[in-house]
Amino acid sequence: MSHEPDLEDLLSSVSVDAFRAALREAYRRGEESMRKKMLLALGVSGADVSDTSHDEGSEDGDDGQSRAPRGLAREVIGMILSERGALSTSDLQRLGSELDARVSPKTVYNELNRGKDRLYRLSMGRWSLIHAGGNAPTHNDLEDWLGKPEPA
Repeated sequence: MSHEPDLEDLLSSVSVDAFRAALREAYRRGEESMRKKMLLALGVSGADVSDTSHDEGSEDGDDGQSRAPRGLAREVIGMILSERGALSTSDLQRLGSELDARVSPKTVYNELNRGKDRLYRLSMGRWSLIHAGGNAPTHNDLEDWLGKPEPA
């Protein structure tokens, strides 16, 4: 039966000085990263926040594109659907990205599905707005008006 090494076994082969040096380096990198992110978030201009060397473990991955504020996708979709009427998912994704580059096609897809039957209605492959005023009939309203189908 093999014995899987635990933390003590792994650290026993590393010198205390090497371990301390690794911890100091990791702390320094984290400190620099946090400083850079805070300055960028505060919008400090002229500060030395540029870092040309990206660590392999970097979680930035923003490709120079700023993150969209919360609720922007809903606002963009609402604007598009109110102006153009019912549209397919791909048309909404394309128009959303054209209207604001921070709104990705995946964000549009997620917002549509999150608001399905509450904010947006999907009918015959096209999305439309469900108006808060209750102008659009619900499925139950249609069944009441047309009558419920008889089971076969």
